[in-house]
Parts: sequence; structure tokens; C-alpha cells
Amino acid sequence: MGMGKTVVVAARIISDKHNGNPDPLPTNRWSAANNLLLDDATDTMRKSTATLVVAPVTLIRQWANELDKCVSTGALSVETFLAEDIQKLVKKKTQACKAEERQGWVQRLCGADVVLTSYKALEMDTNGRNSVLHSIF
Repeated sequence: MGMGKTVVVAARIISDKHNGNPDPLPTNRWSAANNLLLDDATDTMRKSTATLVVAPVTLIRQWANELDKCVSTGALSVETFLAEDIQKLVKKKTQACKAEERQGWVQRLCGADVVLTSYKALEMDTNGRNSVLHSIF
């Protein structure tokens, strides 16, 4: 606590963003869960350069506040995805509503520089191809 971890992480993310570091992700995508190479024409995975921060839920707000304090306005876009967001998604009445909401989350998270999530959200979001976090690589 108080060792400057958030500042160091934020500096690294901004540095990578501004230096145009090449994307280390391969063009072919491997699904370890399904043990197969995903087909670009049929799968729904989205590529993202966001940095995923997984922390206890009690520290998520602290991470968001620290990023807000130590980073210039507009330098980093930050999204949070928590267990209550998954619960709201699950409660949608129809599959079409769930799919639309899920796609909205995937787009928002893919567009962010930093995604903050909790261990609980990561655990809850395990619905295979319908998972939000597992739809992003």
C-alpha cells in the first residue's frame, strides 16, 4: 500500500500507447478453452490493447481514483466491469437483449486503455462464448 504501483502501471501504459509499441498479439487466435484455432469468419472474439487490472473489489475504486489523480485528463480511458454488471446482464429478459448488452460491454472494454475488474467478476463471467471478458483477447 502506498508504494506507487498504480502510478508505475499508468506510466507504462501511457508510454506504450504513445511510443506505438507493436502489438504482441498474433493474428491467428488460439482458444485454449476449446483447444482449437478460432475462425475469423465465425467467432466473436475481439482484439484489444487494453490493460486488464484484476483486484479485490474493495480496491477497484481506489485504482480508478489513483488513475484519475495521476494521469492527465483524457490520457487514458478507464472502464470498470464488476460482478453487479454481470448480474444485470444475466437478468435481461431475452437472449437478444443479453446479446446486445454483451456486445455493448465488449465494445466499451475493447475501446478502453485500462479495464478494472474484480476477482469475483472474473469468476462469474465464465459463460463460455457468452462471456464478456473471455470474448476479448
